[in-house]
Amino acid sequence: MLFRLGEETCIFIHVPKTGGNTIQASLIEAGLSLDEIIVEDHQDGFDRFQIRGEYTRNKHQLLFHYLADNPHLSNAKVYSCVRRPFERMVSYYFSPHRHVRKRFRFFGPYRLPETVKFNEKKFISLVEKSQTASSRICPLETDNTNEQKTLIIDMLRSNKLTILKTENLSNDFFQHFKFPITRQSRNISPYQEQIRTIQGSLTLRNYVERSKHAIDLELFY
Repeated sequence: MLFRLGEETCIFIHVPKTGGNTIQASLIEAGLSLDEIIVEDHQDGFDRFQIRGEYTRNKHQLLFHYLADNPHLSNAKVYSCVRRPFERMVSYYFSPHRHVRKRFRFFGPYRLPETVKFNEKKFISLVEKSQTASSRICPLETDNTNEQKTLIIDMLRSNKLTILKTENLSNDFFQHFKFPITRQSRNISPYQEQIRTIQGSLTLRNYVERSKHAIDLELFY
């Protein structure tokens, strides 16, 4: 997402399940966004929506794609929000967008099931397939973890990259943008009890925190 702070064009990189919908909606409602909300088939425009703009293809666009499409954006300040990897992956597994279905298979209104059955193999597959926050924020298309670390550390040291954290989102947002975040959080999973149960698994926590997502813990926590 592209937005303006004063005279400066900035980029917000939305890492899934970190509070990005809330941040993007707040910037749009404050009149700072250069992009706009687009409502697609099963989306409601509040909890779930898409973002489009001249250089924004979708709300989860990678920094690399912004810079590839418009090299002048290499001078833009970059903002993003991160979350501890295990909590992010569990939230991703139970995210409403993954479970919404047509009421009658192929027709009728969309609905969410009352409960979602947790499948450990599917969870592990999701962890393996999901991009790290670092790879989304990295300015180059690279699978080299050490190269990602170097580039992101350089961005942090030069104040070109500002990181907010889901765990302290309201305070971080106010500190950097100088106005309150939208009071009501967006896109909250209805499966909070199941989420708390899975988050109690030390085995799964250790697995995620020793996976490729360990880079996010190392860089941001």
